[in-house]
Amino acid sequence: MIVPFYCQANPLWKDKILGKRETFQEAGCLVTCVAMLASAKTGKEITPLMVDEWMDTHHGYQGDAVIWDKALSYLQSLYIPFTHWEHDFGNYETIKWRDGDIPILRVLQKSGHYHYVVLLDKTGKCNDPAHIVGANNTLKQRGYIPDRVTWFW
Repeated sequence: MIVPFYCQANPLWKDKILGKRETFQEAGCLVTCVAMLASAKTGKEITPLMVDEWMDTHHGYQGDAVIWDKALSYLQSLYIPFTHWEHDFGNYETIKWRDGDIPILRVLQKSGHYHYVVLLDKTGKCNDPAHIVGANNTLKQRGYIPDRVTWFW
């Protein structure tokens, strides 16, 4: 399954406000990961703007934070089945992958902030929405410390 790459800094949405005051470029990693996952699973182009518009109309933000259950509801509205939830803290190599699974991984950046990427395989290859050349990078290349595998679809 091909997972398309979207970047938070895309000029089409980088300055769009998410929630109350932060922009896609500043804080849109999770919404952008949801768009990549939704596009891969449906075979249609689903942009981060489309995800954000749905989140806005369905009260998907609390302040500037994404409400997880609303993001899950968005994917379910597209008939994307949620396969399982796994909290494997930091050890993405031991997770139980099934054919077609696409996990979203929370990582710790060198800055000490959390960030989300779409994990592409067990080697740590990922689509990192924070970087313009973020497609098919590895966690090691980015200097990210895996924190938690959050969702599988």
